[in-house]
Amino acid sequence: MRNSAANRAVEITPAAANGATQSGPAPTASTPDTSAAERHARLVKLLRKEVQRFVNDVARVLTGEDKRAIHDLRVWSRRLQQVLVAMYGEELPRRARAMRRVLRRTRRAIGAWRNCDVVIEAIERRVGRARSEERRRAWEIVLKSASEARRREIRRARKRLMKLNIFGLREAAESLIESGSAEAGSLNASFWTSVAQAYDRWREAYAGSVKSKHAEDIHAFRIRSKRLRYRIELARELGAEETGALLEWFKKLQDGLGRWRDRVELSRVIARSIADPERLLSEPRASILLLNELERLNRRAEQEIAALLGGIEGSVGFKQCEKWVRDHTRIQTEPESAAASSSGVLESASVSTAPRV
Repeated sequence: MRNSAANRAVEITPAAANGATQSGPAPTASTPDTSAAERHARLVKLLRKEVQRFVNDVARVLTGEDKRAIHDLRVWSRRLQQVLVAMYGEELPRRARAMRRVLRRTRRAIGAWRNCDVVIEAIERRVGRARSEERRRAWEIVLKSASEARRREIRRARKRLMKLNIFGLREAAESLIESGSAEAGSLNASFWTSVAQAYDRWREAYAGSVKSKHAEDIHAFRIRSKRLRYRIELARELGAEETGALLEWFKKLQDGLGRWRDRVELSRVIARSIADPERLLSEPRASILLLNELERLNRRAEQEIAALLGGIEGSVGFKQCEKWVRDHTRIQTEPESAAASSSGVLESASVSTAPRV
């Protein structure tokens, strides 16, 4: 993307590159960056807290079938991943990459289980609202199919989770903390560069989803929206301002994308439930009702996602997000430019005043 936010985040002004002086007093190298030290301490605290939450939620998932635990596990795995990025940047050290692999594999392991939970809730509502015995019977067929799929996914998810070294994450996190992180200044710059990169990738995913309208591209945009939102939430934790309205806009966007995703998953369950030839022969009336429902769901999902995607770029939240990223990435890198400029001036001065031999 031309003139990307990521490029702006690491851009050094021409004056700084040439060693020209900047207006205002230049920062001295001996002044300790207490704010950066505080941010690092806060990140360490967050890392320990969210690792513990993540491990606790895994235990809940392995020992019960609490739907909330599945949701929380996915959320905290994403937030924990963003803390790693905030501490070490996009290029994670080896231990952090190993932790990220565990987090990603955990989400993949329980993804289908989570989809089944959401779809079953939607089907149960439709069973309760059915006004005829035929319609109720049709939805009960789908409910039975979804329930059987859920049982399979629970077994599969737990087997996958048991193969991961999830309960070793606490020790891995402590080892990571003890090994140290990047210098405070570069840590701050790498985090804001990661925010800018997340924004650029979000814009690219949005453009791709609008152009293609394919479910895979829309889902990719949904994932990018989550990633950018969690990174903005982390920036708020680190003291960034003007995040309230922006995060509220992202929440509404994610809710809209989530409803579209739920309709897509429900359509797939309906299609699987009526794909059995024996069922088509034995219960043709229920199959016809479900086919009609499938067509209605697909049409409604297409209309809703078209309206949602079409209204994003002109919205206040979209413009606010662009401004917020631009302003904060510029503000956070300006001190580095000033420091580079000061270093250049001192170096030039030392060369010009050196005695000739």
